[in-house]
Amino acid sequence: MTLREIPTITITRFSEIHNHQKPGWIFRGVSDPGLPLASKLERACKSMGIPLSKAAHFEAGLMREFRRRYHLYSSHVPNVTDDVQWLAVMQHYGSPTRLLDWTYSVYVAAYFGLERAQKNAVVWKINLRWCVDECAKSLERAGKGSCDIEYIVSEHTEKHEGGISPFVHGEASGGCYCSD
Repeated sequence: MTLREIPTITITRFSEIHNHQKPGWIFRGVSDPGLPLASKLERACKSMGIPLSKAAHFEAGLMREFRRRYHLYSSHVPNVTDDVQWLAVMQHYGSPTRLLDWTYSVYVAAYFGLERAQKNAVVWKINLRWCVDECAKSLERAGKGSCDIEYIVSEHTEKHEGGISPFVHGEASGGCYCSD
């Protein structure tokens, strides 16, 4: 995949946001347009001076400790071999993981983007079909085989060029901005 400039759409009124709620897209709200799309694990490693090459080891240690203690707080403990479920539970409780939260609702993403925004915010949108296709290619390249994740994408998913696109609310000044 080659890097290219990501087009932005600026909206000046919050009421315009409904124009961007379309089937086949997922959304993520971010309170600071200057922040890259990075997981809490990536941000934690950066803030502690841990190279990203060691992130998997750091996350494994967090998961090990989380698994050891989680049964003390919940009777609904994931299967010990289900790493994805463990990561999801860890994410839910605020632990740094490689996961990023996304939603099917542009409104939910806008809420989380604006909730802690000091001035501007951004909502990212990704075409789910494109995302699934890219994930499958990455798994194949990594020799992990393929997985059946087609159920994630409904038959109503629209195929759009590009895949990732931020849109914003407020004044545009060369980036993805959203004023509250």
